[in-house]
Amino acid sequence: MTLIADSGALYATAERLETERILTVDERHFRAIVSKKGRPFSLFPADATS
Repeated sequence: MTLIADSGALYATAERLETERILTVDERHFRAIVSKKGRPFSLFPADATS
């Protein structure tokens, strides 16, 4: 089974859940958008600290 979600759907879900954290490997698209509060989303695993 393949699950595909577009960036708009993930953005809308993050806003609805009031979170600024998104699990994705698609940094190119998600670095270009910000939350309603004007802050960039934290992208995981890319932004995870070790």
